[in-house]
Amino acid sequence: MIILAMGVILLDYSYQALFNPCESLLSDLLATSPEWEQTRGFTVYSASISLGGILGYLIVSIDWSSTGFLLGSQEQTAFSVIFVMFLPCLFLTLCFAREKPFTPSLGSLGHGQMEAGVGEEYLKARGKEMAVLDLTRDPPTLVRDHPSDGGYESGSSETEEMAPLVLPSSEMLRWRYQRLVHQLSRLPHLTLQRVINGLLRLLWKLFMLVLYLPYQVIKLPQDTWRRVSTAPTVLRRLFLSELFGWMGFMCHNMFFTDFVGQYMYGGLPDAPEHTTGALLYDEGVRMGSWGLFLHSLTACLYAFFVQQHIVDIIGHRAVFLGGLAGFSLTMLATIVSPNITFLNVVTAMSGIGFAALTSTPNMLVTLYNSDRQLYMWDEQSPEGGEERGLGTDVAVLDTAYFLSQIILSVCMGPLVDLTGSALPYMVVAAFTGIISVYCGTKIVFTDTDLRQLRLGLF
Repeated sequence: MIILAMGVILLDYSYQALFNPCESLLSDLLATSPEWEQTRGFTVYSASISLGGILGYLIVSIDWSSTGFLLGSQEQTAFSVIFVMFLPCLFLTLCFAREKPFTPSLGSLGHGQMEAGVGEEYLKARGKEMAVLDLTRDPPTLVRDHPSDGGYESGSSETEEMAPLVLPSSEMLRWRYQRLVHQLSRLPHLTLQRVINGLLRLLWKLFMLVLYLPYQVIKLPQDTWRRVSTAPTVLRRLFLSELFGWMGFMCHNMFFTDFVGQYMYGGLPDAPEHTTGALLYDEGVRMGSWGLFLHSLTACLYAFFVQQHIVDIIGHRAVFLGGLAGFSLTMLATIVSPNITFLNVVTAMSGIGFAALTSTPNMLVTLYNSDRQLYMWDEQSPEGGEERGLGTDVAVLDTAYFLSQIILSVCMGPLVDLTGSALPYMVVAAFTGIISVYCGTKIVFTDTDLRQLRLGLF
């Protein structure tokens, strides 16, 4: 159980470490693009998220015992297949997503580095004022000095970055000698004292880490409240709508299979293995996974092929509020669903709201950051004098996502135990969806909304 809990924690941590920079980079990339291109970019991003859900729910919904391919239990087989599919994705990312290295300018080089080179005067004499002699390459090359965007590229070539340098014989001998001295000076001088100091520093860092983690866990609620409370008004309104929206979707996505297994099939999650209650529950969980598969499939197809065209017709506000309202209606229909077929149909339709929730808020954050003085006129300076940026604003929205899971994890267990039924899962999902729609009516989508907000009319 402890290993399972640690695995879930590490998965959530990996998700946060992956998606926060990804959303920030995507918003930064599309910041200067036309509105239609921004909409297209964020809808493709939403479709990519749903595509991952399609693969995950499809693997879980298959009865692996009937296929003849079973590695231990049903759950062990599903996790093994997911792990095998994850490895190529990790390999491709590590191999093809490479960061452009920062090239220092002549002005940023230290005195020792200047002495190790041929000299700035020699470069200027060759008309290479904006070049740096690279001592790490043989033969010597000139690296063109231009600012790096710090971004990522795939399969980049070095032909545009390096220029070969032909030196006279005397300069070449001088360069080789200075290159050797430069490389020898960078070699570490290993001594017993250096090894002991390194071990002591490592133990001190581990000790501070053990003390620092509990402190951060205790401080987390305060930091979260401060981050949200100091956010501009437009961002706080978007945060509230997304918080209740994610509470609805997380309540649906996390507990839907349990709802189908208990409420629709009458199974028992804690029944002994191979009994009727356990078999009914397992069958209901697999059928619920098929419903979530249809939910992700609808979200992916809608985001990729349909959403942008509807935005061009009725605008972002109607698409966002309509998606959340549609989700709330499907949750109400889930409560009164007469059979599993109808249940899967309304579950599939809820994917439209998921596509709206995973695309429109990111588009709005990009809009707000396009003119911070206009949209974030009431922005407060955080402690320490640091300035807020796009990454901080995206982190506020991600806080809504993770906070929704925390609230549901704390509240839903006691509520289900109190009622003795799995029905509260869908009731809470519908209720939070309705609140999200109401909060969404207060979101700033246009300059007109902003003017009314600043006049106190919105």
